[in-house]
Amino acid sequence: KVNYLYNPIEPAFLKIIKAAIDISNDAGKELSICGEMAGNPFHAALLVGMGLRQFSVIPHAIPFIKELVASMSYAEAEESVSHMNAFESLEDINRWLKRINKRLVGDVLQRLPLTPDPEI
Repeated sequence: KVNYLYNPIEPAFLKIIKAAIDISNDAGKELSICGEMAGNPFHAALLVGMGLRQFSVIPHAIPFIKELVASMSYAEAEESVSHMNAFESLEDINRWLKRINKRLVGDVLQRLPLTPDPEI
């Protein structure tokens, strides 16, 4: 069993996702992320800031992710994520992610029933 090794905010994993988003955007291709990370409200601002515009989520998460994404400034999210490469540890990324979520979508994030414990 290796599931304990998975962490969606692992710095190396985030760099791979960011590179894939940049490459697809540069090529004019659409990219969608599905799975736990895409449907997790705690990660929405991060993914939007990385340039993702399409999410594939389970049906009951759709209204929450839509509300969260609609409530944020794309420019602010992108500016926040531009600092992401400065972080090298999970703890640094987690603290930073909590700060940007609070600033960008804090009021919405607190109201959502799907909001996970941000202690990753």
